Amino acid sequence: MEHNGALRDLTQQLQALIAQSRTTVTGFDSQVKTLQDDLQSQVDAFDNFTAQEERIRDLEEKVKKGRQRAERLSQRLEAARARLKDVERADAERWARTSRECLCLQAHAMDEVAAGLFASRSRITTDATGQYKFDYES
Repeated sequence: MEHNGALRDLTQQLQALIAQSRTTVTGFDSQVKTLQDDLQSQVDAFDNFTAQEERIRDLEEKVKKGRQRAERLSQRLEAARARLKDVERADAERWARTSRECLCLQAHAMDEVAAGLFASRSRITTDATGQYKFDYES
């Protein structure tokens, strides 16, 4: 009987061990599945990161091209400003020259008017020595 009792204990212990092994295997399978899902999500995230990295590179390239375009436009703007200054300077010189010519013409016209008035009221004669003499009538 002792032998039967020992066999029953051994059988119960083996059945408990089998149940515990099943629990361990089930828990292990569950942990493996969780780990597999986690690793898969990390791999998927890495693949997504590659796409994001490509997008970042594309955006960096667009920024680089935008800066180059802005630099070219800035250079064109500076060239236009320089041309505008040249045109303004030439216009100011032309205006000054035209104004001087106008003033000279006005002065010449006033001289002619004054000479005409003076000539209409005066007489030019020569004296005995041959010198010109102006007689102005008031």
